Amino acid sequence: REDVGASCAPSQDVRFELNRYAPEFEIVLNGKRISENQSIGTFIGQLSEIGEYPSTLTYSIATSNEFILAGANNDEIYSGASLNFESASSREVRVNVIKSNGDIEPVFFTISILDENEAPSALNLDLSSLDENTSSRLNISVEDPDREDTFTFSLSGDDADAFVISDSYLLTSTTFDFESKSNYSITITAVDKGGLSVEEDFVIEINDQNESPTALMLDNLNVDENLEAGSNIGNLSVVDPDVGDTFSYRVSGIHADNFQILGSELQT
Repeated sequence: REDVGASCAPSQDVRFELNRYAPEFEIVLNGKRISENQSIGTFIGQLSEIGEYPSTLTYSIATSNEFILAGANNDEIYSGASLNFESASSREVRVNVIKSNGDIEPVFFTISILDENEAPSALNLDLSSLDENTSSRLNISVEDPDREDTFTFSLSGDDADAFVISDSYLLTSTTFDFESKSNYSITITAVDKGGLSVEEDFVIEINDQNESPTALMLDNLNVDENLEAGSNIGNLSVVDPDVGDTFSYRVSGIHADNFQILGSELQT
């Protein structure tokens, strides 16, 4: 075990008295680090006395429940909680040194928390729907306890061919048509630099947009002479990508005054 070199140096507000009676005496912690997310009760280090002190010393933990003392001589420090590097990269532990007369002197040690690669926990898209007939880009974001982690992405699922991934963006690779297909199912996987991954399924909804009609037809292009005003000439119909759309009509041109429209009927 490694000697940390944390000694009985006084803090700003508490004067350490042990060295008054034994100038060469020192208490050290053999071991000062622990990896994050270890289970409660993980061994960290053992207190040891360098030199001799004129009375028997015992120890107790004076800080939070993040650390505990155990062992045959109650001089071994163990984790009392699962410690997280992202919350704080080190913790200070205060050990009370108890002299035989009951007097208590504090000793302070710094425990380093070692960062470990942790799996990403969630994967998100900034949009869940896209307009038809447009090219779009969606931002991919990853939730990960490791703040500075980087990721590579892959795409799978029933409709993966309709998209591509570039850097951290999901791009459309086809023109979506609501009338042909109204949603697309894909799976995105993010792998961090340590090889841990998260996978999420997404359904991208396609928003219907009003599209221009493509053709206007009249089912009769001939009319008999001498018809009374208001006689039906033919019926108008429209070709439009938006099924169920409704229309209004108007007549224009140099002979527009000879005709009128009622509903979808062209009349004299």
